[in-house]
Amino acid sequence: MKLFISVVAVSAALATSASAGSVVAFTIPDPVIVAPATIAPTDWGGFYLGGEFGNLGFTVNGAQVPFTGKSKPTGGFLGYNIQRKSVVFGVELGRASASGFVNYNVKGRVGYAFGHSMVYGFLGADAMSFSPIGDYSGLGYGVGAAYKFNNGFFVGLEAENTNLSSSAAPFTIDTTDAAVRIGWQF
Repeated sequence: MKLFISVVAVSAALATSASAGSVVAFTIPDPVIVAPATIAPTDWGGFYLGGEFGNLGFTVNGAQVPFTGKSKPTGGFLGYNIQRKSVVFGVELGRASASGFVNYNVKGRVGYAFGHSMVYGFLGADAMSFSPIGDYSGLGYGVGAAYKFNNGFFVGLEAENTNLSSSAAPFTIDTTDAAVRIGWQF
C-alpha cells in the first residue's frame, strides 16, 4: 500500500507542477506563400516614329540572266499601336531608299509585350520604284523585336521578305531586308 500511495503522490506532484505554470500550446503556423514578382509589360500604345538602316538583298527572277544585288537602304517610319494587356496591334507607314530604288509600305503588326521588350510579326503592301526597270508592287511580311527605354525611345531589329511584280515587266523581284530601327513613342 505504501508503494501505491508513493506512486499516487509522485503522480499528483508531477501533475500539479505541470499545471502550475501556463499551458503552452504548440501550434504550427500556416505557411506563407509569396507570389513571384511579375514585371508588367511596358505600354507600347500610341503614336511612334523613327528611322532605320539596313541591308537589302534582291533577286530579279524571269530575266534572261537572274540578277542579284545588295543595297544599304535608309528610311523612316510612322505608326500607331493599341495595346490590350500584353498583346499589341498596330499599323505603320514607311519609306526607304538607296541607290537605284525607293520603297513605300504600309503594314499591320501584331505583337506580344513582356517587360520592356516586344516581339511582333507583320504583313503589308509594298510599292517599289527601281531605276531603270520600273515600278513594282507586292506583299511584304516579316518579324521584329524592339526594346523600349523608360523615356519613350526604343531600338529594334526587323527582317522582311517582299515579293514584287509589275504588269509592265515579265519578271518578278524578291527582296530580303534586315534593318536596325531607332525610334521614339509619344
